[in-house]
Amino acid sequence: MPDGTRQPCSLPTPAPATARNRAAEVRDEARRLRAQSAARRARLAGRPSQESWSRLAAAEARTAQLERALLSNRRIGIAIGVLMTRLRLTDVEAFELLKQASQRRNVKLRELAEDVIYTGSV
Repeated sequence: MPDGTRQPCSLPTPAPATARNRAAEVRDEARRLRAQSAARRARLAGRPSQESWSRLAAAEARTAQLERALLSNRRIGIAIGVLMTRLRLTDVEAFELLKQASQRRNVKLRELAEDVIYTGSV
């Protein structure tokens, strides 16, 4: 300031009201869109896809098959125990006898095991 007078310090002038209003509108619109997007993602996340349904069905089928196999295994074990007791065999010998009888009669091992459990003989 060459003449020695002081100039008032200049403060930034506030943006016009319309610019501030527009900025607020844009922010509000962005918030609304984010909320809509989040809600849409939540709905879609909660809805199982076709792939999810098929994986669930496969898992349920596999579970049922494993439960049947476990029951059969237990029943075959009981039949082996019956043969071991009645014929004084080892577990390997009793299983071989059961397996050979199953093949000779063309009957499933689990079905033959049920007969052995109830009759006590092969």
